[in-house]
Amino acid sequence: MGAKNINEELRSTVAKQEAMIALQQKEFHATTAQQAKEIKALTATVKKQASQIQKVSDWSTLNERRRTS
Repeated sequence: MGAKNINEELRSTVAKQEAMIALQQKEFHATTAQQAKEIKALTATVKKQASQIQKVSDWSTLNERRRTS
């Protein structure tokens, strides 16, 4: 195998690796974008639940005060 063939083989290998890296980067960005959406949704859920817990706590405190008055 001559130097020319080795050079062509190396270029082909590099091109394949570059294509693979580009695909992996695209998949990585899609995955992180999806995860960001999921985190945002989970955060909203936690905030809603915290608000509901606070309402129940306030209601419970109010009822306790009424019973002891």
